[in-house]
Amino acid sequence: EFVSSRFSVLESVGKAKFGMRRYGDPTVPVNVLWKTKSGNEAGCAKAGKDFHMQEGNVEFEPGTMYQEVEVEIIDDDQYEDDQEFYIEITSAVASHPEIAAYVGEKKEATVVIVDDDLPGVLSFEKEEVQVQESTQKQVMEICVRRKMGASGEISCKV
Repeated sequence: EFVSSRFSVLESVGKAKFGMRRYGDPTVPVNVLWKTKSGNEAGCAKAGKDFHMQEGNVEFEPGTMYQEVEVEIIDDDQYEDDQEFYIEITSAVASHPEIAAYVGEKKEATVVIVDDDLPGVLSFEKEEVQVQESTQKQVMEICVRRKMGASGEISCKV
């Protein structure tokens, strides 16, 4: 089964890894088949646009209780809401025909792709600036910083 029923990854992660664990007799090798799938609901990630559709098998050799599967996440520069897709364990087969292998409770996991293309937030570099009163014209430079994102153009009115 998956180690969690829900995972979160940044859109820019590249390849994301998701853990599986096995229970039972650790001396018996087990082969696990898995695949990714898109959902049909709004807000679901689309295969080929947000992640690569993949499937494969994971071999739990004797003594191995934990393995990971890897899914490639597609990064783009567009701001969008977080999106979900799913990874599913489709079967588990023990190498000895007389021993049955079962998929645990967490046979499907939701993966949330967290968008990291935020435009950012504008703030003043210094919270406070002191100016001496004067009858003469003065010029003061006040710097504005962009933090927590750098995607696209943003502006502010002064």
